[in-house]
Amino acid sequence: MEKIYRDELIKIYKENAVFPSHDEIDLDDYDKLNDILPLLHNSCLHHEKCWKNIGKQDKNSGKEKLDYNRISYPYIGEEYKNQVLCIGINLYDWGGWNALKNLFCEENGVIKSLEKNKKRMNFGVENYRGTLFFHRLAVYASIILEKHLNTYGKTVISQNGKNIYDDFEVLVGTVKKMAFVEAVKCSPKGNRSCPTREMLATCPQYFLLKEILVLKPEVILILSKEVLEALKEASNVIHSFSVKDVSYSQPCGFYELGIEGQNFKGFWVIHPTAPKRKSFSGGVSAEIACELFKLKKTIQSSQGFFL
Repeated sequence: MEKIYRDELIKIYKENAVFPSHDEIDLDDYDKLNDILPLLHNSCLHHEKCWKNIGKQDKNSGKEKLDYNRISYPYIGEEYKNQVLCIGINLYDWGGWNALKNLFCEENGVIKSLEKNKKRMNFGVENYRGTLFFHRLAVYASIILEKHLNTYGKTVISQNGKNIYDDFEVLVGTVKKMAFVEAVKCSPKGNRSCPTREMLATCPQYFLLKEILVLKPEVILILSKEVLEALKEASNVIHSFSVKDVSYSQPCGFYELGIEGQNFKGFWVIHPTAPKRKSFSGGVSAEIACELFKLKKTIQSSQGFFL
């Protein structure tokens, strides 16, 4: 299914000089393809702007260590039929053409981990405690996709009568129906690979908005308020793009995007592994799931918005 999107996505990457311009490339030979992909911090048309606040000495000394800093093809689930596109901030010290697909599909990846009832995933990396991000991603995407959910107190109950956090059958099914991209394509070394302000302001304009047009999701889930704010800033300088906050709750919200005359609807949540805050019990809390569920019901009632 994903091959129907490939040509259009590669066209985007070629336009921004992050994919080889010649045509004689075996797109199925992932290892060889990754070796010839240019480094983003050297080749991207916008690299000087995005990397200007990263010290010259740091950048040059880190080039060898940044050999993974190449464009990543979106993860597109085997059952994706434009249901939901999930958007993260950027990869953490990682990259390459097949990086996202490997994260989801390899033996220690997201799908296999969920099939083994694992919430915290370390992808087979030694001395790495692991992340809850992808389990939370599956939970929030399931709340958007699933039609027969309910709540009991602050717990969202699946159609199987289980806490949605523990219904791994539903979570695996959701991951296979969704697509996933990163808003920022670069992965700077150190500081948890946090993108610079310039990266957040620039990258979505030239990559993410066009990826959305190609993947045509019925609904978008942004896993960071930071990314939504970056999109709002971009809407101030791009005449063919607009963002409108429709409904807002403390840990999540609903918005509408207009891109080149096409309209998209979506939800955002605070980053699933955000630190705890005084005003809210924390990014990993099940309360986010409950708030997202209530927001979805409110939007359905007020706008007749159904998947």
